[in-house]
Amino acid sequence: MVVSDAHEVLGKLTHAVDQGDTAATAVTAHQLKGMLSTFETDSPVIELQELIETARRGDHASMQQQFRLLEPRLTDLLDEISALQEYA
Repeated sequence: MVVSDAHEVLGKLTHAVDQGDTAATAVTAHQLKGMLSTFETDSPVIELQELIETARRGDHASMQQQFRLLEPRLTDLLDEISALQEYA
């Protein structure tokens, strides 16, 4: 996985959430979850599954609230992965 790809997917996820697009949120969150599962199987990856399920239910308000809490932790994980790539 290239971290820049994950950052791009996170950007797409942010846009989908901001637009209230539950279908795009579910698909993009699933894509990001797959990318990050290589590195982490606990938090925040577990919360991505919860976001996917909320988006699939069409619950805009909860989806946006969940993502706002999750986004900083996803960014932190991507930063950690970036640091690991620099040492590799």
